[in-house]
Amino acid sequence: MPTILRFETNVPIELTLENDAGVTVAGRYGDRVMYTLNDSRRIYVAPFVARRISELGIRAGEPFKICKRYVKTGQRKTVDWLVERPDADGETQLERDLRDSIDIANSRNESSTSAPAPPPAPARPVIVLPRAPIEASDLPPWAPTEETGSTNGHHSSLKLSASGGGSQPAPDTQLAHALKTAIAAAVEAEKFAKTLDYNIRFTTDDVRSMGITILIGMQQRLR
Repeated sequence: MPTILRFETNVPIELTLENDAGVTVAGRYGDRVMYTLNDSRRIYVAPFVARRISELGIRAGEPFKICKRYVKTGQRKTVDWLVERPDADGETQLERDLRDSIDIANSRNESSTSAPAPPPAPARPVIVLPRAPIEASDLPPWAPTEETGSTNGHHSSLKLSASGGGSQPAPDTQLAHALKTAIAAAVEAEKFAKTLDYNIRFTTDDVRSMGITILIGMQQRLR
């Protein structure tokens, strides 16, 4: 009994007819046209597919290709039959379209993989302010003149000298309060800068300038 060739979806099949014309047969779902191939197999196709074969003038012994395709129209899928003669190189239009689509996809992949990597983000600037010593002549008589200890790189206790004969604690004047406030502000600012990976150091000149600014503000408020 002759073998019936079944068509798979989206798979072009090359065929060669044994006879030019097909035979119309009645089927359960309507008429079909039967063709016998040169290898004794048989195919059954719809009448419009047989008309396409006739329109192309395909004769017995001449190879051609048939492809059963699904075509999506909106939300529906319909079956389409493509009948083609191969070119001189044996390639059909469907095969050329598939090959062109693959080439386009490959070229896009190559361009995306060969694209240069973006430059690295610039490193955050590190500002280190040099420490400058305070000359004794620049300070008032009761201002700190000698370090006696430190904690976390900042003065924790100071030895005070008065303009008189012996050492005595300095009065808690507005200037002393302003300098203490400036020192505390500098300490907190350096700690906060570290949380942002931003390195900054305040010098004694910076602290003195901040203290003078605070003192001026205090005096203006008292007027």
